[in-house]
Amino acid sequence: MEKKQYLSFLAIIVVVAFVIIFLRDPVSENNIIEDTEKENESETELVNVRDGGNEIDPIEYINLQGENRELKKQIEILEDEFFVSNFELAKIIMNSELINEVLPYPESSEILFKEVEDTYYEFFYRDETGYNLIVSSLEERSTEHFNFYQLDPTEDFNWFGGDSTYNGFIADSQIQSVRVIQNETVYDAEIITINENLRVWYSIIEFERKSLSEEPDKMKIEALNEEGEVIWQESFEGNLGG
Repeated sequence: MEKKQYLSFLAIIVVVAFVIIFLRDPVSENNIIEDTEKENESETELVNVRDGGNEIDPIEYINLQGENRELKKQIEILEDEFFVSNFELAKIIMNSELINEVLPYPESSEILFKEVEDTYYEFFYRDETGYNLIVSSLEERSTEHFNFYQLDPTEDFNWFGGDSTYNGFIADSQIQSVRVIQNETVYDAEIITINENLRVWYSIIEFERKSLSEEPDKMKIEALNEEGEVIWQESFEGNLGG
């Protein structure tokens, strides 16, 4: 009896942990960049700090710089270890019966596709909000959640997204590849065959939001047939500001 209670308690802990990490925003390198910028600002302030009319001791300043660099290094190590732990736990949950319980709407959720490998996983499901795709890569240290809100899965080709992520449905059997073009850079999209009647695509690109005074990125999405001919395309401008 005690063993069953222990296992039940352990299962609850695992579910709670997975809800936190599976549905949270992934740790971003932007956090590290922001921390670094704050550190640089602090170092600049240190140079300007005066105590009784005297500038801060140069030796103390150098020591503080070293401490800041060491702290940044430790943060990066901890974030990396945290991501790896989250990734491994997510794989365990997805290969168990607990997966439905950690989704936002478990009662309406239907798992349509999942592929779990050593270094990545892809997870596609439908709930009362629509279709959703979660992709995580251990090598890239990234996890992305793609929404397919208001997209028609029976449409020949469509897309949703912006900034660094794009995705959509493919119903036209002629379409064999998709690419997202940002200015002169081409990103080949990944295509997942969910079943014989349903295919989805997604792409993750390098994106840096520009100010309102700058020229927006020239964007284009193309769908190609087996011969590499473009049979669908749409051009638009990247987002500015924010």
